[in-house]
Amino acid sequence: MRADAEAVTDAESADRLSAFLTTQQKKHPKRQKADRLLALSHGWTGGHPAPYARAVAAAWVFAAGVCLPAIGIWRGVLDGVSA
Repeated sequence: MRADAEAVTDAESADRLSAFLTTQQKKHPKRQKADRLLALSHGWTGGHPAPYARAVAAAWVFAAGVCLPAIGIWRGVLDGVSA
């Protein structure tokens, strides 16, 4: 989708790409084509797709669960603390 968004530089390009994807979707329906078509029709300009938010949330959970205790042990805050 990023490549599609970068390829669309004006309204004419968006119309051509949208027409092409519509034709392709009718011939061989796929979810990816439907997502691209939906993004074009809603004026998506290359922002982060939905899975990006989940990936960031997962990274924060990892950081809080692993990195913060490691920093606490390294700094001596958690030395001698038993679970």
